[in-house]
Amino acid sequence: MSSTTTTTTTMSRRHYSPSSKKVGSTKSTLRTLYEQAKLAFLQRNLALADKLVTQAFTLLAAPLSHGGVQSEEGEIGQKTADPLESQRRKWDILRITLQTTIYTSQPSEATLSPLKFLHRLRSQSLKLFTPVGAVASITNVPDTVVLLLIVSALKLEEVNTAKDWVEEWLMSRNPQREDTIDPQINASDATNSPPMTSYERIIDIYVLHVLPRLDLWDDAVEFLRYESEMREEVKERISQSLQSQRKRQSNGSRNRTPSPTPSLASSTSTISVVSRQSPPRPASAASISSSASTATVRPPHTQNVQNGGSFSMTSIAKR
Repeated sequence: MSSTTTTTTTMSRRHYSPSSKKVGSTKSTLRTLYEQAKLAFLQRNLALADKLVTQAFTLLAAPLSHGGVQSEEGEIGQKTADPLESQRRKWDILRITLQTTIYTSQPSEATLSPLKFLHRLRSQSLKLFTPVGAVASITNVPDTVVLLLIVSALKLEEVNTAKDWVEEWLMSRNPQREDTIDPQINASDATNSPPMTSYERIIDIYVLHVLPRLDLWDDAVEFLRYESEMREEVKERISQSLQSQRKRQSNGSRNRTPSPTPSLASSTSTISVVSRQSPPRPASAASISSSASTATVRPPHTQNVQNGGSFSMTSIAKR
């Protein structure tokens, strides 16, 4: 495959009025570019796909402020429809998938460490979805994009990073925000399991793929015990899978081929991220403190909580 370099996508800080006459033309251009970029990616013409993604992102303006978003001055923005929301979401999914594919397919040419690459990947998403004048936050990023970022971290075997991102998302998300079943996050699921919401899918990955790789089995069990948002049938399936995994691990399955990282099909239903196989890491790699079998998670920003300003797995699950 020819040499390809991942381009840092330029994010425009302009914004559109919902009534702008340019919006319709921009949407049409983005749809055309998306079909071309998707085809180039599927044909493994990564250089062309990267060029088209970069071109598209020059058209994706920053969204207007919407309800519940805090500005840099501390003001809360009014609810405003984002005319490019669907385009922004599917283009970022393609960008993350493409850049991760380029990075992993040319390891000898990588100029960034996996950790720096992942943080750049995430910062671009934060910038893309943060309204003009608002503070960058994971709460602005669609759950499907958050999910793909987490899976990308697992693919690069940065399990601690995946753990940190899930826990930041759990602590900052709005539990009252509508959480619908998205076909996009269930497209790669060949089982007869009930379709998952984006919240359930992220928890599925956290409990079955992140915590076990860090040997944090008790924390996974504890989280499920106090979790209260998932539907019972989904929670039961995850609990049974966790018990089966732990039983295999205790029976000496460390030397067997581990389960692959879950894949996330993009809006094309064909673009997915597949993990390298990697054994669970020891608990010492988790960078956590424990008390009474409960892992303590430090929030990314100051919060008035008990236990000396820390957040426990139990309190996260109850949110």
